[in-house]
Amino acid sequence: MIDFGTLLARGDGVWWGQAAAEPRPLVDALIAQSARIGPIRTFTGLSWNDQLAVTMPARMSMVSYGGLGELRELSRSGRLEVIPCHYSALPRMFAERLLPCDVGLVQVSPPDENGRCSLGIGVDYVAADSARPIRGNHHHRPATTRRSHPRTGVHRAAHRCPHRRTRRRR
Repeated sequence: MIDFGTLLARGDGVWWGQAAAEPRPLVDALIAQSARIGPIRTFTGLSWNDQLAVTMPARMSMVSYGGLGELRELSRSGRLEVIPCHYSALPRMFAERLLPCDVGLVQVSPPDENGRCSLGIGVDYVAADSARPIRGNHHHRPATTRRSHPRTGVHRAAHRCPHRRTRRRR
């Protein structure tokens, strides 16, 4: 499994895909490892991950554009910071670093014959932030590969698969 201690430091921001494109194994690993990383700020949209409502550590703060899915429990408990904005404003907010964006967690299709992966159904704010270049030691994008994740046409967010950091899921 991935060691988030090598990618994150205190105060870093992490975003991940939403709904069916949520990389659950990576998010669960982040929750499990957060104690040794320190406080981090996180962002996602719609989440079906019940661990966020049940076991999200106090040292993780959550930002979203709404209390959707399992995030409703965080909202009810006052642990969700809702950003009042139009959905179309999210790419600009990532670009201006107004949202957590040091590390992005994605779920991708298996690589094609050229070694390229597709974000599949995750072509939303994930694609907008994934298009930004990676600089220095920050802004990593660990990925989990899911065989059932559909491949969509080649778009600007299709990258070579990060095999070193990939966990395969059925």
